[in-house]
Amino acid sequence: MSVEVARRYGNALDEEDWEQVRSLLDPDVEIVRPSGRRYEGADRWIAMLADSGGFENITTSVEGRSYEQRNGEVVERKDIVHRWRSDGSLAYTSREETRIGFRGGLIASLHSTVEHHEP
Repeated sequence: MSVEVARRYGNALDEEDWEQVRSLLDPDVEIVRPSGRRYEGADRWIAMLADSGGFENITTSVEGRSYEQRNGEVVERKDIVHRWRSDGSLAYTSREETRIGFRGGLIASLHSTVEHHEP
């Protein structure tokens, strides 16, 4: 069940379906981004995502995503490709791993790490 909730969350993010995202998050969700920056609360997190225009000079796409159940959490791994807007050439790639915790069937925590790779 938890893997399916995590998968639905990832798909909703890709589609920018903020109502679906909200329905999968505990209202008091805690998010820790790779930078160490913390966000608390589903409404704050969704507002930040919805207002984010991305990078001015780079586009990003998720090329691969996988999920596994591990020690009571779900671990999501995704490969992200970053391309220069000017010519579409590869800028760099990233591998992000997110540990997803649950409470009452909803996502209660998202803790992410990332590795960047030069082309």
